[in-house]
Amino acid sequence: MASDQNSASQGTTTLLVLTVLRDGELYGYEIAQRISERSSGAFAPSEGSLYPALHALEADGALQASWRESDRGPRRRYYKITKTGLGMLEEHANEWAPSRAAWPVPLGNEPA
Repeated sequence: MASDQNSASQGTTTLLVLTVLRDGELYGYEIAQRISERSSGAFAPSEGSLYPALHALEADGALQASWRESDRGPRRRYYKITKTGLGMLEEHANEWAPSRAAWPVPLGNEPA
């Protein structure tokens, strides 16, 4: 049962990450903030779930990442969605659709 919950959590994190990155490039903290804002606080991914999801999505070709200098503090790793990622987003959104009907959480600009 725990592995089912972990799998569901990973799938949700993947969907949320891909959804917010569809609007443009963001770095990790911005991704977490955007997810929390769009879900009205219902989802607030921790670093322990967000960064492994970002790395897995990058390894799968769904995201492209690049390091950039920052005016404030250390360099930041920015992520952007790829064509592969857009396809994954559509697949995950279709899988999520039945659950969304039972528990709608506004994520903004969701695919139809």
